[in-house]
Amino acid sequence: LTAGALALYQGIACEALRGAGGYLVEVADGLLLVALPRAAPAVRWALTTLARCLAAAWDPELLGHELCEEVAMHTFGKQLLQRAATGRRRAPGGEEGALGVGQASICLGGARKTLLFRGLRLKCGIDLGGVNADIHAVSGRMTYRGRVM
Repeated sequence: LTAGALALYQGIACEALRGAGGYLVEVADGLLLVALPRAAPAVRWALTTLARCLAAAWDPELLGHELCEEVAMHTFGKQLLQRAATGRRRAPGGEEGALGVGQASICLGGARKTLLFRGLRLKCGIDLGGVNADIHAVSGRMTYRGRVM
């Protein structure tokens, strides 16, 4: 179960990394060390990875665990809150009118579900700074050394 979840996460992260123009430096037990040329693509990669993981096809057994279960928040848009608070609404033609009981239930029933957590709980750390990049003699892969590492 764990191996499958980590493989799914790593696949999502690596796919997003290709789109961001980054380089996978190291993979170890769920940790991905990546290098990107600038801060903006690094932030974009991290946010893309987190968003795609929320929508990932996690194993139902994993989602059944309390540390991986779906956690969502139901919110009302500003307009809906304002409608509910004032009891008035704007008609499609721009006219303002009173909100009837049936209409209020429709507006109040328009909650938006915001997914906070689903599947593995992930965090991304980003550091910015200079590094020394060399090609490893045995593996042929890039190695990075410096304060940010």
